[in-house]
Amino acid sequence: MAPGGSGRPEGYSRKAKSLSLLCENFITRFGLPESVISLDGSAKALGVERRRIYDIVNVLESVKVVTKVQKNQYTWHGMDRLGPALEELRAEAEAELAEVGASGAEGLLTLDERKEKSMTRLSQRFVQMFMLSKSKALGLDEAARALLGGTEDAGLFKTKVRRLYDIANILSALHLIEKAHVGEKGKPGFRWLGPEAVMAAAQRSSEEAAAARRRRRAHTLESAGEDAAAVAALHAHFQRTQQPMLPQHASAAAAAAAAAAALWNGAAAGAGADPLALAQLQQLQQSLPMVGTPRARWAFCPGQGAPGGATQLAGAPARPGGAPGRRRARRGARR
Repeated sequence: MAPGGSGRPEGYSRKAKSLSLLCENFITRFGLPESVISLDGSAKALGVERRRIYDIVNVLESVKVVTKVQKNQYTWHGMDRLGPALEELRAEAEAELAEVGASGAEGLLTLDERKEKSMTRLSQRFVQMFMLSKSKALGLDEAARALLGGTEDAGLFKTKVRRLYDIANILSALHLIEKAHVGEKGKPGFRWLGPEAVMAAAQRSSEEAAAARRRRRAHTLESAGEDAAAVAALHAHFQRTQQPMLPQHASAAAAAAAAAAALWNGAAAGAGADPLALAQLQQLQQSLPMVGTPRARWAFCPGQGAPGGATQLAGAPARPGGAPGRRRARRGARR
């Protein structure tokens, strides 16, 4: 327990446990196209209570980002279904307003008490209120009063506000809404951004992921370059010392240089490192005796890119005292 008997586990971070950040982490980690998400597994992976994951998936389900498969399992659909889901909610809200003869968001009152208590349905009602609001901004107190239909139960009102705050944080992680000051007094609330903001955020995330892949690819190419240069340096070592190089080693060195060239050319063409070429290079490296051979880097010719002509491999310098074979010969002569 944390010091002071707060009842929270040690290492508890209010920011880390916020639903908005937790939802972002959930989407990043488990938001794979048409993948099946286990609530138990995701709660364990994220280190939170299962009820927190329940809250997230209930809100995501309200806009069809996920759908329930069976108990504790949901299928991820992503943002592709978000637009049609919002249009369905808008049509439903407009039809109900026409039926009750009310105006504005105040017409969205609870019609089915049992059904409306679910977080999924409450989330849908909250979204509908934003859609029908002329200002596209809502305070949580205002939304709670409209949804409760003027109840005098203070406890129920506070509970509804807390639930709406949780829902708002999850919708914020989706970029459907954002925090804002609303009303003449500038009370804390939320502003509707809509599906366009969601798609823009998804595009930014995609670009950031692509940039991360490019950085990883550059690191892979650098490592591959070092490996191929080390192979070439080993080959050069055999040539300098005039020691015989076994045919399989000579062919492996040549093949490794070709594999490195394929890696670089693939990246230069925008195709990225060829996994097959990389695997071939790694396999060839393991087949060569690398003991005592320093690793060298690429030495690029100015304005050139691909190895094998345009790029030169830097040969490894001779070790102090000459090659290993010569040192052993000198030590034998001294004895």
